[in-house]
Amino acid sequence: MKIFKKLSLFLFSIAMIAIAVFVFLVTVQVIDPDEVSTIAENLNDNAILVVILCLAVIVWAGVCIFKRSTKNSIDNGILLENEHGTLLITRDSITNLIESVVNKNKDIKADSVKIAFNDENELIVNIVVEVKDSTIIKEISAKLQESIKLIIKKSTDLDVREVNIKVKDVETENKGVQTVQQ
Repeated sequence: MKIFKKLSLFLFSIAMIAIAVFVFLVTVQVIDPDEVSTIAENLNDNAILVVILCLAVIVWAGVCIFKRSTKNSIDNGILLENEHGTLLITRDSITNLIESVVNKNKDIKADSVKIAFNDENELIVNIVVEVKDSTIIKEISAKLQESIKLIIKKSTDLDVREVNIKVKDVETENKGVQTVQQ
């Protein structure tokens, strides 16, 4: 649907520019007003074609104006719509889902979670984490990315475009351990 709306906006813009240039050229008398009346007479000869074209443009404009998308990204989250009503899934709800996935693993601690939506209303997740030094970062990151994608899809039916993980710190396990001297 995005392509249809973009194409409609492009064609509408071209039509408005053409009309504005035409009116300007008639106003400054670059185009003779008598030629305009000749064009109007020619259009009158093809009245059925003109009526069909005008009706098609009216229907197209109506669809572009009144057709609502089934997924709308808004500042506070994403709005899902169906025939039964609407559902707003807030950014906080999605962030809490992601944090719950991260917190299930004792080797990772989420420092921050940021989410964004692209033009197709796909979710982009950026996470900053701290990991323990015994953790195999590549493996745990891949598992975390897959787990986040699955829980978001299962819980919200949103598509996750990407899960980006930044390892901020590696926590050593001996931080709280005291050494005994003899």
